[in-house]
Amino acid sequence: MHVLSRAVFASAVAATILISLTYTYHEFSTWPPLTSPQTYATSPQIYVLQLPDPLPIDLGNLLFTTNASTYAAHCGDGWRKVFRRFESQQLRALSGDLTVQAVVWRCTHSGCGGLGDRMRGLLTSFAIALLTDRAFFVDHSFPAELSDSFTFLNPGMDWTYQEELTLGRRVSEVTFLNSQPTWDYQHDDPDVHLRDVDVLIQSTNEYLVHRLLVNPFLATKIRELGLDTIPSSNVPGCFLNYILHPTPAIRRTIRKITGAPTAAATSNNDTALIGIQIRTGSSASWTDPKRVPRQAVKDFFRCAQAVERELLAKRPSLRYVRWFLTSDSEEIVQQAVAKYGADKILTVPGPIVHIDLTSAQEAHDLTKTVVDHLILAGADKLVISRSGFSELAGKRAFKPAFVYPFPVGGCVEGNEVPFQNFKSWPGLKNPPQQQRV
Repeated sequence: MHVLSRAVFASAVAATILISLTYTYHEFSTWPPLTSPQTYATSPQIYVLQLPDPLPIDLGNLLFTTNASTYAAHCGDGWRKVFRRFESQQLRALSGDLTVQAVVWRCTHSGCGGLGDRMRGLLTSFAIALLTDRAFFVDHSFPAELSDSFTFLNPGMDWTYQEELTLGRRVSEVTFLNSQPTWDYQHDDPDVHLRDVDVLIQSTNEYLVHRLLVNPFLATKIRELGLDTIPSSNVPGCFLNYILHPTPAIRRTIRKITGAPTAAATSNNDTALIGIQIRTGSSASWTDPKRVPRQAVKDFFRCAQAVERELLAKRPSLRYVRWFLTSDSEEIVQQAVAKYGADKILTVPGPIVHIDLTSAQEAHDLTKTVVDHLILAGADKLVISRSGFSELAGKRAFKPAFVYPFPVGGCVEGNEVPFQNFKSWPGLKNPPQQQRV
């Protein structure tokens, strides 16, 4: 008998204690022979643990950056169906069933980009797993383990990568960082490229989910899962809340900073939160392309004031509006707190780092980066730079639009912002459905 690891086996067995439904074994079609296999040494025996169906998820108790009604409104009433088949596959893989194929998203060295870049690549890899009936794992160790910050929404699941997953199996490792893959995710048949692959390992920071969702070869699977009824702009939020749920340690940190039980509860009937992210691209500890010039920083606070006036006008019950500020410039943060006061400006303490550009020794703890992202997601409105970090925070909480300050022309609220081809300042030039704030 070979099991992936004792820890993984224990996790799978624990899942059987949590659930009481009957597991049905699924037969899979035979894959054609491998044309040019890369088989990892030491073939293990296959051990199949008969598992019940996954634990039903109680969104009301588990969601952190949104709430159950909002999630269902954006992801559809049949969202459980989307993940049910996947969870059965995942539990079988965790039990050591090597007939289950898998996708691994990997970042074990620099070059993956910041947290926003990594989330984009992770979403792409998860979508491939979901749409091709594969299990999904994460191998992220640079500059720290991602599992210290995130986990599956379902507590009975685990996506932690184990090396045993590849033993004796046909493995394909591909890397496309800030570049396109070798096959067309929108027009090619994934089966042609993956039929001879047991474990697909991807190192990518490209968001290609929108292409997969219109791939004609995946149309039947997309309809079966009900993904055809979910607007593509909602899919990042539906997936992010499921596969990147904050760990208890991260949730405790957010509660300590905000005083709220969840990031989504930072705002309530009489208090609102405006999230502000200022990405200058300049730091003493790393080199990054310039984003927002220092002379434009004042425009962010001017836009925040405009958004605040709008919130107060629309919500008569509001008594107080706070601003949550995150920036790659300690000077900007300090000046904002000095000008507007610590009661007005909410920040996350700790050194400012870029998880890909700061030295691994300095950026070994992802807590501040992750907490900044999640508190942004919990804000009522976002005033942000062009950045996947903040835009994905908004998508995580299904924000309909984000406010972008312009050096000339005021504050522009843009909807359906793409994840690709980020521009430097002034950012969004012709945002669809734009309006002045």
